[in-house]
Amino acid sequence: MKSRALDVSYSRKMDLTTQFGFILAVNYVRHLIRGGVAWFAMPCNSWVFMSRGSTKRCLLRVKGATHLKSTALGNRLARRLCYLLELCHKLGIFWVIEQPTTSLLFFYRPLRRLMKRHGAKRVGCSLGALNANTTKPVFLWGTVPFLGAFNIRPTALRRHQLQKIRNFLKLNTTHIYQDKRGRTRCAGGTDLKATQSYPGLMGLKVAEEVKRHVEQLPAQRRPTNVQGISFEDYGDDSSDSGLESIL
Repeated sequence: MKSRALDVSYSRKMDLTTQFGFILAVNYVRHLIRGGVAWFAMPCNSWVFMSRGSTKRCLLRVKGATHLKSTALGNRLARRLCYLLELCHKLGIFWVIEQPTTSLLFFYRPLRRLMKRHGAKRVGCSLGALNANTTKPVFLWGTVPFLGAFNIRPTALRRHQLQKIRNFLKLNTTHIYQDKRGRTRCAGGTDLKATQSYPGLMGLKVAEEVKRHVEQLPAQRRPTNVQGISFEDYGDDSSDSGLESIL
């Protein structure tokens, strides 16, 4: 089984917010076999509750403060995710999106409508049950038939172990403080960024399930004609400088 990875940590050319990065991602999707799997673990820093003080995102204002560059880039990434998911759907490719449980990404209206239209399902998974150093609860939304295999929770023993690990390593993932108005605030700690990576067992679990899924697929080639892909109106900030016309 062959796979490809696209991550900005590998190269700045793989940044989906750039024209080259987006075109590269489209090319990656086009080379997946029909019935294959695309797994999206989007950066969550713009969508989780810890950043809402700066992004101004909330359930009533999911787009947040669009005049801020970091928030605007987060919105652009979400739009381009929608384009890639639509392309996957038209090519007969299954997809999965992973985000922390506090992320507002799944409340982004174009993505929410797309997931409903594609019949996506959701499961909860604790990365702590897969050898992470923290419980790290995440949601997986997707169309893959094996999504239920990731409905994993840590046992009572594992939760106790995670607490001991946290105390021993003195992990600082959250920082609680009071602002000038005396209101309690929460920000990411010095060790938060390290929790973004998947633990080894999670990677092996994904590889195992995808391999089993692909082996059960009938021999068939991916479609070469993908004309007729259209996208709904994503709102007043949907313009991506004509990139959507690529699809």
